Amino acid sequence: MNLYFVRHGECVLAKMDLISNRDFPYGLTKTGIAQAEELAKTLQDTPFAAHYSSPIPRAGETSRILSRTLGLPINYDPDLCEADMGELEGKQGADALKREMEIFENWLVRGELETRIPGGESRSDIEERFFRFMRRLESDRYGGDSNILIVAHAGLFMCVLPRLCPDIPIDFAYHHVPQNCGIIHI
Repeated sequence: MNLYFVRHGECVLAKMDLISNRDFPYGLTKTGIAQAEELAKTLQDTPFAAHYSSPIPRAGETSRILSRTLGLPINYDPDLCEADMGELEGKQGADALKREMEIFENWLVRGELETRIPGGESRSDIEERFFRFMRRLESDRYGGDSNILIVAHAGLFMCVLPRLCPDIPIDFAYHHVPQNCGIIHI
């Protein structure tokens, strides 16, 4: 199975310094829409067997743009959501962003799997739900060379992809944040 992990396009949150990893309705910027349209052109000749997406609006909007060009139905899966930041959700400003980055540093540099913001997820929680998604994907029995498109979030990918590729050190993910509409092909 060939997995194409794609981070959503640029979101209005990038310009707001706001933590919104769950239920807030923030979509793509004009740049984010253009990124998704360009990605759709890049992928249009790749025959995908399935398309999965986080239901969070920025990922969903990216997926809808891709779906129009690729002609693929979207399977929304909550296990592909971004890391839940608990009491930081909806907070804005440098202090909130600093606390969020400290959590990612604890997870990805120090290997502290159980660290969490009160009310939020630990890296262990994120890995558990992502690998639940992967088990469902494997049980769907896509052919060995099937291409699967997965649209989700940088934080999720940073936490789980090093587990899929154990030859990549976990701190590599901390220092190499996936680009908006960038592809990680595994």
